[in-house]
Amino acid sequence: MDIPDREMKIKAVQKSAAILDALVKLDGATAEELSTHLEYPLSTTFDHLYTLEAIGNVVKRGEEYQLGSRLLELGDQMRLSSSIYTYSKPHLNKLSMETNRHASLMIEENGYGVYIYTAEGQESGPLIGSLGQKTMMHASAPGKALLAKSDPERIETILERRGLPPVTDQTITDEANLQRTLTTIRDRGYALDNEEGIEGMYGIATPVVDKSTNELLGAISSYTAANKDIETFENDIANKMLEVKNKIELNITYS
Repeated sequence: MDIPDREMKIKAVQKSAAILDALVKLDGATAEELSTHLEYPLSTTFDHLYTLEAIGNVVKRGEEYQLGSRLLELGDQMRLSSSIYTYSKPHLNKLSMETNRHASLMIEENGYGVYIYTAEGQESGPLIGSLGQKTMMHASAPGKALLAKSDPERIETILERRGLPPVTDQTITDEANLQRTLTTIRDRGYALDNEEGIEGMYGIATPVVDKSTNELLGAISSYTAANKDIETFENDIANKMLEVKNKIELNITYS
């Protein structure tokens, strides 16, 4: 395959991926709406939709296209093949039931934090992010926990690629401040989110590693509505989070 042909195939895949992302953002759309939103020729949009529909990644209901269940199947297969998901899920369910707060699992992909599981607490406020959603790592407790446990070179790469854009008024946007925060996280073993990713939500998170290889696998977190000060929230949940982390790491290491 020559280079121009390869580049054309890569661009075609990128356009199909952009259509899937747009369907998420628009919560379904007609071909005309997608064409306008993405600034693609209508004929190009139809070509990609035809292919995506043929393989089950999108479905057409009336004139509107929506994501297909095939993507759900692929997502479930990804999670089931992950040891961090398998061993974290029961512990997060138990933590959520005991605290009535959201308990989630995040992994890092391409410099973003991605939630792959959430146990919903009954008194926790809105969900902090939908499954599979990309989030800025510097603007959440689990994202900062992952950064704190990453190699310096990896941190530098992520910051160069993703930057430190503000998500709320409380988001850390200064690199020196972030580095000081990461040092604090390493010293105490967990990260805090004081309305940095979502207004009105507090979070606490800790990284999870495979002790036999020292591989960073993900980060677990607990979130709650900010109806009391963050120090009280920290005192309530920090030790529970560290206990859950230790149980998951032992299960993974000696499985």
